[in-house]
Amino acid sequence: MGIDVTVTPRKVLVSDHGKDTYLGGTIASTAIDAGSSPTSTLRKGLVMAKLTASEKYAEYDDAQTDGREVAVGILADTVDLTEGSADGATPIDQPKALLIVHGVVDESELIGIDAAAKVDLGDAIQYR
Repeated sequence: MGIDVTVTPRKVLVSDHGKDTYLGGTIASTAIDAGSSPTSTLRKGLVMAKLTASEKYAEYDDAQTDGREVAVGILADTVDLTEGSADGATPIDQPKALLIVHGVVDESELIGIDAAAKVDLGDAIQYR
């Protein structure tokens, strides 16, 4: 079910280095991708953070104080938060999310990256 969306394929990782190092977890139903339509479709390459209260993942936002101010990884695949919901339209938590936490990435394909996020992600992520 769900909402029909068109997603442009993104190549985030630019080498095989790091493909074996992903961080798994659950994305919170409240996560948004402000540049996506609908915003409940999180695009591959979105910089992600971990919410302090729930320990679920959401979009990185350096201006927040709920855990979203610390980047922890980069979304490896597009995620539709409405997938599996009873009505096909209401966002629900999505388990099985994979975050890139190590590797060489194409910086132009990243969504929401800034200087503070680069510091948070450290040397494990290299930018091209």
